[in-house]
Amino acid sequence: MHADVHFDPVDMPITSNPCVCSIEPGRFDILARSPDGRLAYRRLQDATWYRWEQLGTPQEVISSDPCAVSSGGQMDVFARGTDNALHHIVYNSAVPDRPWTHWEQLEPNAIEGGPSACSWGPGRIDVFVRGTDDKLYHKWCDQPDPDFGTYHDLGGALTSDPAAASWGPGRLDVFVRNIYGTTSHNYFENGGWQGWEALDGQIASKPSVCSAGTGILDLFALAEDGGLIQKSFVLGVGWLPWVYVGAKLARPVACLASAAATGRLDLFSRNPAGHLTHSFRPTSAATFGPTHPQGQVAIALAGGGSKGDFEVGALHFLYQSEKIRPDILATTSVGSVNGLKLAEGDGGPAQGLSGLIGLWLGINSYRDFFVEKDWLLDAHPVVKFVRQAALDFASANSPGTEDAFSDSEALRLLRGAELSAVAERLDKLNPKSGVDFLVAANCVFRESVTGVFGIVTDDFGNVTGDSGVVTEEVSSQI
Repeated sequence: MHADVHFDPVDMPITSNPCVCSIEPGRFDILARSPDGRLAYRRLQDATWYRWEQLGTPQEVISSDPCAVSSGGQMDVFARGTDNALHHIVYNSAVPDRPWTHWEQLEPNAIEGGPSACSWGPGRIDVFVRGTDDKLYHKWCDQPDPDFGTYHDLGGALTSDPAAASWGPGRLDVFVRNIYGTTSHNYFENGGWQGWEALDGQIASKPSVCSAGTGILDLFALAEDGGLIQKSFVLGVGWLPWVYVGAKLARPVACLASAAATGRLDLFSRNPAGHLTHSFRPTSAATFGPTHPQGQVAIALAGGGSKGDFEVGALHFLYQSEKIRPDILATTSVGSVNGLKLAEGDGGPAQGLSGLIGLWLGINSYRDFFVEKDWLLDAHPVVKFVRQAALDFASANSPGTEDAFSDSEALRLLRGAELSAVAERLDKLNPKSGVDFLVAANCVFRESVTGVFGIVTDDFGNVTGDSGVVTEEVSSQI
């Protein structure tokens, strides 16, 4: 059965926030609630706006913002009905004369607010709703089987409708406003949900999200003053800070990454008069694009003990403001601690730059940061004496004296032990950040090692690295 279509010849006001998807490149399919409560549809195709269509009979009304997702020439639209349950209608471009089906109820259970839907590939549709208990619920179908099954409880404490997106097969990201007024994020990967995480920054509306490609997410919401703000995620970099991107709006936006791969995001909203508005801005991928396309980029991280926290602040600025990512890290002393953690890559909140920030923020004492290996605590070997003597010489003698002292069997033994420790940790590190080399360079003796600070550990139990200082003469071997 197919729905009736009624045309409105004027720029009809809408009574809900719009949603948008794209059945084909160069086309935007926009849906909203009409003044009489029915679903309204219009499209923007090849720079031409088509007029609004009101779908169904006057009795077929919706009571929430709609959401839409396209997959394989078909558009699936979801909304809450007047019975507070989830309803579903389909647009099929293969039936040009009567492309719309009638509404169907997917499940009688009541929901709160409007749903969100996304697709990670042809035939796959995932739908998310806020339950009356303010938890997030999820159901899906794999076509040609049309059955969406039952709701699955994903928990959470929601104060807004959800927003969902997928950047590719097997990956789902969903966002909500939580009870603290910030954004909560959960994602599905490797066959399972990874758990909720809170993102920084207050928001005053439901979020909206889209993906311009693998590893890219762009999140939009209204700030507390009504201004439009954007937060972006780039795989391997992590979350970028919220940025203020627009004037004050009356309502949240719907966003869509251009199907034509033009490197832009198209934003649709409802103005105070109730009319549809359209604007666009660059994707996070375009904004983040490589700052230094020629050659390799190296970052040197020096020693200095507690001054390593300044390095973390500088790294944060380089990564998120200047969009600089290193191909090579040259590190020493506490810089080696920072460098090894950085080289893990941003695969999660405990890794890479975010993990490094968490590591420093969690330090309350010396023992929170360094763990000495047993062989350094043994008073019998000459290694411990030589270690302290080397440090003493560094502060009291000329370079010539240091060079002479460095040519000793004891330091060669120390150097061998340290190199073994560092090599062991580097083998386990398996960097994911794209850093090709990790070089620890000597800062006290030009051709010797000053000491080992121990194995870096953190509260998350991740494989980290050894912070021992390695000589320049052997750094090429790593």
